[in-house]
Amino acid sequence: MLDATRIAFVAEVFDPVDGPRDDTDRRILDAARAEFVQMGIRRARVEEIARRAGVARVTVHRRFVGKERLLNAVLVEEARRSLSLARARIEAAETVPEKVATGFVLALAYAREGDLSALLRNDTIPPLPGSASAGDPVVLLIRAFLLQVLYPPGQGPRQLLAADTLARLVVSHCLYPDPALGLDDPAAAAGFARDHLAPIITAAPPLG
Repeated sequence: MLDATRIAFVAEVFDPVDGPRDDTDRRILDAARAEFVQMGIRRARVEEIARRAGVARVTVHRRFVGKERLLNAVLVEEARRSLSLARARIEAAETVPEKVATGFVLALAYAREGDLSALLRNDTIPPLPGSASAGDPVVLLIRAFLLQVLYPPGQGPRQLLAADTLARLVVSHCLYPDPALGLDDPAAAAGFARDHLAPIITAAPPLG
């Protein structure tokens, strides 16, 4: 059974429960993002995050209750930003194979170049709340995103299974790339996605 806190993490990405962030929250999150990227998870210090944000250490703790919660908030914000950009590109594609290819190429590019992607590849990252491993919430997040962009008319067990299978394959290629496959070339990655990943979705068309 899926842990409720993992589901809550994914829900928070798509449906914020705390309302819009104020200026202080934004400064703290921007500072935390910079600190995590520069120093890594283990070496990042709340004191330094507070200094970067221009606030007292107690203000950071009062608003985010520790480094793990702050990391969770940074990852949620980054997921919202990157998925919003991906959604626009995917929805602009006309066919399912092109949508899958577009999303796959974007995911690989982010895994190689995104500021926070190293955190997801690093086996020292602390699990997100309630997760058995660092990969679980990523799969749930990508699956939920795929269901939204590829199955807006309707979803059932077959569509859920298709989205889950595709999410696991995408995450696997992002976290454990094999140079021998040549998928660092966007054209090759797009062709691979059209030929081998898109049929997972087209075999389970939307309901209705």
